[in-house]
Amino acid sequence: ELPTEFATLVDYLNQPIMSMQKVTPLFCFLCIIPFFSFGQLALEFDINQEPAGSEPIFMHAFDGRLWMQANDGIHGEELWVYDPNPEEASLRMDINPYEDGSSISAFVEYDGQLYFAATNGSDGSELWTYDPVMDSVYMAAEMRGGSGGSFPSFLVVYSNKLFFQAQGTSSVGYELWSYDSQTGEANLMANINPDGSSDPSHLIVYGNDLYFSATNGTTGYELWKYNDGNQMATQVLDFMPGSGNFQVARPIVYNDRIVFLGNDGNSGNELWSYDPINDEVEQLLDIWPGSPSGSPGQFAILDGDLYFSAQEFGDMELWKLSPDWQVTEVADINAGDESSPASLVVYNDQLYFTADDGINGRELYVFDPTSGVASLAHEILVGPASSGIYEPVVLDNRIYFGGTVPSYSTELWWYQPSDETNALAYDINQITESSAPSSFTPYNGRLYFRADDNEFGDETWVYDPVSATIELLQDLFPGPGDSDPNFFHVFNNKLYFSARYDNLGSELVVYDDQVGEIELVADIDVGPNGSQIEDFTEYQGRLYFRANNETVGDELFVFDPVTDTVHLVADIYPGDDDSYPVGLVVYDDKLYFRAESPATGREIYFYDA
Repeated sequence: ELPTEFATLVDYLNQPIMSMQKVTPLFCFLCIIPFFSFGQLALEFDINQEPAGSEPIFMHAFDGRLWMQANDGIHGEELWVYDPNPEEASLRMDINPYEDGSSISAFVEYDGQLYFAATNGSDGSELWTYDPVMDSVYMAAEMRGGSGGSFPSFLVVYSNKLFFQAQGTSSVGYELWSYDSQTGEANLMANINPDGSSDPSHLIVYGNDLYFSATNGTTGYELWKYNDGNQMATQVLDFMPGSGNFQVARPIVYNDRIVFLGNDGNSGNELWSYDPINDEVEQLLDIWPGSPSGSPGQFAILDGDLYFSAQEFGDMELWKLSPDWQVTEVADINAGDESSPASLVVYNDQLYFTADDGINGRELYVFDPTSGVASLAHEILVGPASSGIYEPVVLDNRIYFGGTVPSYSTELWWYQPSDETNALAYDINQITESSAPSSFTPYNGRLYFRADDNEFGDETWVYDPVSATIELLQDLFPGPGDSDPNFFHVFNNKLYFSARYDNLGSELVVYDDQVGEIELVADIDVGPNGSQIEDFTEYQGRLYFRANNETVGDELFVFDPVTDTVHLVADIYPGDDDSYPVGLVVYDDKLYFRAESPATGREIYFYDA
């Protein structure tokens, strides 16, 4: 139930939420205090009792609990843990008994324990661990005695050990170390640069080896590998002989090799590969010969080939890398100039993207790997101008979207990949220039959206792909005024959204295609101002959202389809001030979101229904 771009709750919580210009990661927790019979929400534990937030970071789920660094305003940045049962947050250990805190780094699991870097104030930053069996936190290893600290970083598990970068004694710089949980010892595995620091970074395991970037002080930063079998660190190749640095970026695994963008100082940023089996590194092709960069990007894999955009002599076109390691230009869409392919997406075994051929402007193109032909898939605006395709959505084997041509301006269009046909779905505004359709939402086989036909104002419309007809669903705000429909959401086989209803402001309304009428669900903010509803999220069979009421401000509300009622979940910021709950997401059978209260500042809450 997380957004598809986030793999874990921690990824989601650590990302900037909504459109706030400045976001500090914050965290607080909720306890069970009844507000209504259907659920409970309250602030359970405010780690930082001051109005500021506790600023938790490095949140990591381990041993059934959530671990993090947080600041309660007293102990500084320390090790905290949240236990969902019995829903309590606590300072696990004040590692550095001073207000400055222990400066904990990111967590890594190894051999059943949780490892991290921290300082106790006297030993500097060293390797620490939490042992769930003994329920204890202690320093696992001290690579550098005294207050200096070894500053372990880039922790990764390899060959049943924990490898990382750390600084040893004053005579040993930042080098490759390992910690063995069986012996409880940390050892220097490779002193690559005896006269300084090799700075091994970006450690990654591939096959039986550990790869990383490092310098021996002579060759500059290059690609190295370490094999724990022979306990040897070797430079893979000296890409730039001498002290020069080989710039490596965007490494990916493709066809049993590591493919990356590399810059050897001679050919700019080009496509390279490393073959661990044969221990060979090669530039696949200097796409733009000489020092300029081919700048490959916009990667997409289709039928075993790696497609991307790249430029040759300033001409950015569509290229591909084949399993036989041949790099070829797929299509020169804009001969003599650049088409700049972008937004590559695989659909129905073909590659779709936008490009500009210099004649038709930026339009929708398709590449068929069977025929090897790239062609204009859809041109809304004939001629050199662009059609401005936006908000594409799939319905009934067609791609619907908004697009612009001079004769119709911005209207609803469709493209059918099966026969490569496209057409204007309907010219809704036939009076002036544009209906500006948007918020396209499929519901029971038809497409619902907002549009302005210049007669009824901005209202809700519906397109039926079977009959190819379009109609105004209902003139909620009679006359040329706008009902301003927004945030369409299909729930319980009905279409819920925010709209101005009669003389009311923007409120929660619903459309049931079995009834055929838009109805008011609730006038949350009584009067003409409207409740400014946003952020619909389904949880436990109910629909939650943010809304504004002049009495309680901007808070969390819920619609219960069983009782057909809307309730305030909680007035998190008491009075008419706003807690402004944002980023609603369901995780672990709870509803998480960010909100603000005068006592805690902005923190992360959850609501348990």
